[in-house]
Amino acid sequence: MNSSLGSSIQSIRKHRALSQSQLAEKSGLTLRTIQRIEADETTPRGDSLLRIASALEVSIQELTDSQLEENPGLNASIVWSSLSFIAFPFLGFLIPLIIWLPKRGRYKAVDKTAKTVLNFQATWMLLLILTPFVAGVYLAGVMEDMTTTTNGHNEVSPSKVAGAIKNVALPLLLLSLTNIIATVWNGIRAMKGKQAVYPPAIPFIRK
Repeated sequence: MNSSLGSSIQSIRKHRALSQSQLAEKSGLTLRTIQRIEADETTPRGDSLLRIASALEVSIQELTDSQLEENPGLNASIVWSSLSFIAFPFLGFLIPLIIWLPKRGRYKAVDKTAKTVLNFQATWMLLLILTPFVAGVYLAGVMEDMTTTTNGHNEVSPSKVAGAIKNVALPLLLLSLTNIIATVWNGIRAMKGKQAVYPPAIPFIRK
């Protein structure tokens, strides 16, 4: 069930053990303004909304989300769609983006879920791209160790090459498994109406 912005502010204020007078003082607004906002006689915008959010120590999105409809199915779709990275890495970012953009700002927690998924997938792709470069440096460094001298000729040892390839392939496998596990875990959470929780990622898209 949706609640009004005023009732959401009132609920958070009480949870913070603040009186209306204290919220007015912390936000720099008048007591009458706070009373009117909580009674839904007026709706705070711009600077007023920012001041109230700061005084309550919450984000503006947390306040405004209270007025939006819940759509766990959409949240879950955004998360599950990132599994498309299995077909092609960039799809894990592109498909969730395509699903999210038309619905942006229309449903509760959808923006936060989408940004979390996109930041994780973008970070994952960056690591996937960097891994071959790191692997190239590694192989160049161990190339000398992979050669043996026989009758005055340098020959590459097959067993050592296989070992080097294994060391390069392992990070790629771990990256893929991490993505799959994180997506499945968060897909289940989203279906239950819970917020997505991914490993730390670079905040390419600010929440």
